[in-house]
Amino acid sequence: MLCDFAALLEGTHRKTLLGIAQVVMLGELAVNQALDNVEPAVATTDRSQLNQPPQIRPVS
Repeated sequence: MLCDFAALLEGTHRKTLLGIAQVVMLGELAVNQALDNVEPAVATTDRSQLNQPPQIRPVS
């Protein structure tokens, strides 16, 4: 969306907006990488138990 808007501008304003668009895309890549590091832990658990309350085991 920023790139489409930058296409309407000229000169330094265009270059500034394209730079901002690059920073936004780098932020998106960083978030995706962080999610890749978090999601495998969730993916390895049984998803049917995620919405269940924790089970309390009796003390023996």
